[in-house]
This record gives sequence, structure tokens and C-alpha cells, in this order.
Amino acid sequence: MKIFLIISLLISTLSASVSDMESDIHKMVGDIRSKRKTLKLTKKDRNSLTNPFYRKADEVNSILKGKKKKKSRVVKKRKKRKPPKLSLEAIFDNRAKISGRWYSAGDFIKKQKIIKIEDNSILLRYRNKRYRLYFKSSRDKKISFEVQ
Repeated sequence: MKIFLIISLLISTLSASVSDMESDIHKMVGDIRSKRKTLKLTKKDRNSLTNPFYRKADEVNSILKGKKKKKSRVVKKRKKRKPPKLSLEAIFDNRAKISGRWYSAGDFIKKQKIIKIEDNSILLRYRNKRYRLYFKSSRDKKISFEVQ
């Protein structure tokens, strides 16, 4: 019985507040109608107005995707940077003659670090990638001397 009384009390309060809201809404609509009459728009003028709540499908799709229409611009692709060209001329006593100058392991030549000097090649590092530099022709060989 108590629950029935509580529920009926809640319903009556809600209905009273809804009726108050309904009268407020009717009053607002009446105010809007009276203002419309003072604008004195003809039917032709009213028909030429666009609906502010209607958008074209393209606009809606671009908004939903989070993209605004922008002018398209051409993006140039970056060219891959290749290591500078070097020529291995000679290897002697853990030193290498590269493009006319002598270098040893750990030296830098044109932003490339010499990691290791081997019998017939050199290991280089350029932009965290490793490259191997070889002799260009068979006449270039490792120079070694034997002391007797």
C-alpha cells in the first residue's frame, strides 16, 4: 500500500511538471509565430530560403570523416639518399686508401664511418645501414710486405 501511494505521488508530480513545461513550450511557439508575421515574407521568398539543417551528402561524409575540404596539394616524394660514391684503391696494414686518402677503422669519410677493414673490402656505416666497399678491378689488391 505504501509503494502504491509513493508511485501515485511521483506520477502526479511528474504530470504537473510536464504540464508546466507544455504551457511554456506553447508560449514560446506563440511568440515565434507572432514574430514571423511581422517579417512579412512572401511565399516566393520563403520557398527560396535554404534549409539550415540540410547538408549535401559530400559535406556530411567529410564532416563524419573529420576532414574539411581543402585544396589538394602535390606532395613530392623524397628521394632515397644513397651513400656518397667512394673508390677503394688499396688496403695496407689495417689502413685503407679511399678516393686518394688513407683511413683507418673508426674514421669518418663523407659522413660514413669505417667499421672494419678486411682483406679485400671495407665495412662502412651510413645512416644506420651497413655497406661494403670493394676494389673496382682485379688489379687492385691488398698490399703486404714480408720483413725478412
